[in-house]
Amino acid sequence: MFRGDFFRALPIHFEAVGREVDTVDNIRHIVVGDFNITMDDYLDQTAANRPHLRRGRDELDEWLGKLGLVDTWRFINPDVRDYTSPSRKNRLDYCFVTADLLQDNLVSVQHVRDRKWHNEDHIPIEVCLVSKPVQRSGRQPWRCPTWLLRDLEVQRYLATSVQTLANRIKIFPGANPGCLLDEHKRADCIYLRRRWKELRQADERTMAAKISAVNAAADLVNVVPTEINKNVLEQVKMDLKSHQDDIKKRNEYKKFAADLHSSERATSYFFRAPQSDCLRSPITELTDEDGTVTDDQSAIAEGHRRYWGRVFQSTSADLINQRSSTYQPLRFATLLQHTKSRLSARQQAMLDAPITANDIYWAITASKKW
Repeated sequence: MFRGDFFRALPIHFEAVGREVDTVDNIRHIVVGDFNITMDDYLDQTAANRPHLRRGRDELDEWLGKLGLVDTWRFINPDVRDYTSPSRKNRLDYCFVTADLLQDNLVSVQHVRDRKWHNEDHIPIEVCLVSKPVQRSGRQPWRCPTWLLRDLEVQRYLATSVQTLANRIKIFPGANPGCLLDEHKRADCIYLRRRWKELRQADERTMAAKISAVNAAADLVNVVPTEINKNVLEQVKMDLKSHQDDIKKRNEYKKFAADLHSSERATSYFFRAPQSDCLRSPITELTDEDGTVTDDQSAIAEGHRRYWGRVFQSTSADLINQRSSTYQPLRFATLLQHTKSRLSARQQAMLDAPITANDIYWAITASKKW
């Protein structure tokens, strides 16, 4: 099917509340996507001699006119030449909405150059439409996380703040040190919240800056395809890839630690969480599978991570190849045989059917009340 035939076949009548609507007065439409068509030979193309980009334009204009749809980005930017195609030479991505939405609900529309979703090669278009204001419920009071207090800059600030407060407190008749303390706590809370946001958004700001640098370099190469500009583009792409790899590695490490922390825990004494006094012995060396011994701390950490990832069957991306779901009944039977040979018959029965906290709970709740 050709583009023109496709657009001519699009519907213009829609069902609403069980009846067919023949007018556009009471309905609103939002149409988004990659249309592979430019709407203007000059504004939406770097070169006008590309007839394949005009095919189906008249049919699309006719369909948009019947539904009363308007190009949101061109409505806000009537004379701007900006391109969203993979080659950055054409504008192919659009968001068409009913004209009433532009007047009453449109807040902003932009081509997003500092963010990237999935693996798209087009520049996304972001449209913000708002309805009537919604009454929001009150937020819970902010609480300072413990990790923020381990930040060196925060520690220096708090030490200086306490010293300043101590110097300001003067004891004399009619003095009100409580007022100074309240002012001091309010100023500290404002600083801690600002620092908390800075640390949480550091990765987002860095990622946005690197993506924006890649898009700017790509646009420059399309306009001035010199060898220097191409090298700059490759360099900023490598910087972006390196930053993404760092974040991925950090997230994998956090996920592995979270998996160990949130894994199933029994109520037995022998399965309790380790106490702090059990963690005082340092690990000074590691014997690898090939028999080599190393005292390098990074190698020790990585070796233990691989070993325990294999033991706990971790789902982390870099440890997934170590997972083994093969069930070996002969080895399992041998293990049980050697294990049970040291137990009495009563102990074996208790081992086969242990009583858990859940069993006790249901026994108590289901028992007959006397």
